[in-house]
Amino acid sequence: MTDKDLRLAQLGKYSGLTMLRQGVAMIIAFASSILLARVLGPELKGIFGIALLVPTTTITLVNLGIGPSSVFHIARGVYTPSQALRQNIKLALVLGTSSILLASLVIMIGAEHLFPNIAPKVLWLSLIYIPFGLLAAFSLAVIQGKQDFEGYNYVALGTQLCGFLLSVVLVWLLRLGVAGAILSFTGGQLAGFVGARVILGRLDSPQEKDSLYEYVRKLLPYGVHSNVNTAADFALRHIDQFLVNLFLAPSQAGIYILATGLAERLAIMSSSPSALMLPRISELENSESIRERLTPIVTRHVLASAAIAGVIASTLASVLIESIYGPEFAAASAVFRVMLPGTILLSFTRVLASDIAGRGQPRVNASISLAGLALTVALDSILIPRHGIDGAAITYSVVSTSTALLTLCYYSRHTGVPWSDVAILKRSDVERLVRVARTQWIKRLQKVSRVGRR
Repeated sequence: MTDKDLRLAQLGKYSGLTMLRQGVAMIIAFASSILLARVLGPELKGIFGIALLVPTTTITLVNLGIGPSSVFHIARGVYTPSQALRQNIKLALVLGTSSILLASLVIMIGAEHLFPNIAPKVLWLSLIYIPFGLLAAFSLAVIQGKQDFEGYNYVALGTQLCGFLLSVVLVWLLRLGVAGAILSFTGGQLAGFVGARVILGRLDSPQEKDSLYEYVRKLLPYGVHSNVNTAADFALRHIDQFLVNLFLAPSQAGIYILATGLAERLAIMSSSPSALMLPRISELENSESIRERLTPIVTRHVLASAAIAGVIASTLASVLIESIYGPEFAAASAVFRVMLPGTILLSFTRVLASDIAGRGQPRVNASISLAGLALTVALDSILIPRHGIDGAAITYSVVSTSTALLTLCYYSRHTGVPWSDVAILKRSDVERLVRVARTQWIKRLQKVSRVGRR
């Protein structure tokens, strides 16, 4: 089996383009993070981060897994992108309304106990994010399922850029504080939906294959397991922020949220390959030998890249955080370093999880995430009161490492691929990277030469 059979060139091209886009998005995210930290300070930044958990958590709980299920069914040819898009927009509006009602009930009943030191009006304002977040996510899933990764990159980057530009206007220039930050992030989601709609507007518009009810019924078996996994994984990545605010104070939550945000930026190594792997593995339903060779190659590269980036980030963390974000955020550097082992392992876990989901087994990822969530709550409840945000960071790394090992064990046992093939970079990988880089460099020089002769 050759690299051509694996379509590594195509995967590498789109993964590279996606990573380039995410590199630009990371710069924008850093700029946005710096702006919010400098203008809002630790306390208001913490309030904003916790307030945003209300709509994002609600969306995660009630979205029925429509996004990843759309990707899976479009990649397998069950629905065309046009058919899925129309149904997804309807579902976003229906689920958006339900989500607002659910979140409103939570705020009315438990705001004082669940979100101490946060004004209810901020929580109410955050609900505006819900419908636009669903519309953007469901539309972007259609582009991902269609494997139009160029369009996927444009929309994702546009969402990030619009959110940042709105932050400049609303938070920095108009000084609207937390309200401005919420409106900025909401505006970014609206821009994402509009961008996705423009790109997908060029598609054919055949008659709908099924009614909305039939569409949901077909997507639910995969979607429910995927939704459980997404909800558990979301809670796994964010419940520590909620508990820091609950046990400590918004100012400590602001510092911790900054550290977790930086850790998520480091995990960018995995988001582009994992986004590509879900539709690719779904498409290879009858090509197990290709699957078993493709995924280990991707995971080895991702893990090695994340480890190198982690060493660099750890070295520069103290200087950069204090000089860029200000001395009041200096404690975030120690928290960030404690998170690094978990962050690095999380990178390659996401790729394996995409492979498992692409095989139609999202319930496996859900089970692992639920186990991780239970461990997170138990450890955080012990460590945060005793060790503050450092305790939350320890929990993050312990749980991320545990879920990574569980995912690796399942994948290796299920496929028969040795764990070393998944985790350890090989000489052939380095040779392939050198060969591809040389080929791309020669092509670029030839292209420049042809342009010069003209």
